[in-house]
Amino acid sequence: MSGRAIGGVSTEHDAFGSRTFRGNILVTTPEEVRRAVQRKKEVGCEVLKVNEFLSLDLLKVACDEAHRLDMAVAAHSWDVVGSVKAGVDSIEHIWSVGYSSIPYAPARRKLAEDRLGGVIDQELAGAYYQTENYDAVIGAMVEHKVAWTPTIAKWLRPFSPSAARFRERENQIVNNPDADLPPAVRAVTDNAYDKLLKRYTPAQREQAKVGYEKANEFIRRFVESGGILKEGSDPPRGMAALLMHQALAMDVEAGVPPMKAIQAATLNVAKTFKKNKDYGSVEPGKVADLSIVDGDPLKEIWMTQNVKMVIMDGKAINIGFTKYKNPIASFYSYQSLPLELEISPLFLVEGSGPTVLKVRGQGGMWPFHRVLLNGKPLPTSFVSKDELKATIPPEAIAKAGTYIVTLKCEGESFPESHRAHLVVGFRP
Repeated sequence: MSGRAIGGVSTEHDAFGSRTFRGNILVTTPEEVRRAVQRKKEVGCEVLKVNEFLSLDLLKVACDEAHRLDMAVAAHSWDVVGSVKAGVDSIEHIWSVGYSSIPYAPARRKLAEDRLGGVIDQELAGAYYQTENYDAVIGAMVEHKVAWTPTIAKWLRPFSPSAARFRERENQIVNNPDADLPPAVRAVTDNAYDKLLKRYTPAQREQAKVGYEKANEFIRRFVESGGILKEGSDPPRGMAALLMHQALAMDVEAGVPPMKAIQAATLNVAKTFKKNKDYGSVEPGKVADLSIVDGDPLKEIWMTQNVKMVIMDGKAINIGFTKYKNPIASFYSYQSLPLELEISPLFLVEGSGPTVLKVRGQGGMWPFHRVLLNGKPLPTSFVSKDELKATIPPEAIAKAGTYIVTLKCEGESFPESHRAHLVVGFRP
């Protein structure tokens, strides 16, 4: 468990808001950093997560304090070489290493900020990675024994040679009536395919494929150089847990030997986060957490998800996926909602329409969000990360008055966004 990430403060770019609305803890001095890390330890966190806005000076303070408390540090980074020298144990995501391959710092930071701020999609930004500079990034990570998690399945699995197999498995899960998954799970899973294969123009798809090939090249070269690969899900652009199995398949497609891919999901994770005394491999004296599969994943890596039995802490558990609910109460929607809404038009006449209502909110719109009018959902379509459109039928505004417009995540009872107000006047 890491809890909320620790990060620095920035007023230079709208991208900073992408971290603040996720609740990142902001620190500005070494003492604030130490107190934040100590508090993490006090409440039971085992890993420290840091975001890319933390300066390298403060990052070193965070790493030193975390290591003093026997906590590993996982990092977002725009400068991987600097981050590993500061003492991090793990770098997260393809974009961290990709941006770091761009030696000209202003260009690197502009691309990174534009991606985080929604100016350019992550799928398109990958085309700008500079493969001729991969060795410098890989060399620093290997020298300092820093692990790395690509998480490319989140964005790029529609380009995988295994995409048809992935899609079949996803549909088996979301179509299972006993699973009782919220509609948001289907929406975020479908979105990765809809975006790349339907909404993108042919030119955009080709650009995204360039980024996909560059990601595969980094994965292959990193492992060939002795890098410590680890894997995880990183939703939401798909299903938690299943994304990890898809990532393992994509690692093998990139050139990673199957056993190294399996270790990426087991032993390498345990070592990175200082848990290998008890976890990560099947050995006498370790905790008996076992996933037993039907098939040989050394011959076919996809067999890792063909699970027939699970042992947790030495006890067999029911692997039937039936009406599972997250046991951790959360006040957040499946994805964060925008804090403030702007609507257009602001005024309508009673009984008029149908009317297309534009609803804008900076960086917080998703395909599974629905526009509500006085608490009742309207037909909603996704335009961009900043805009949705909803259709207001005449009968929905039959009487003059002030109507409340909010957003909600489809399939979840809580929460709703802040309100915007639509005024409906009397008919002349």
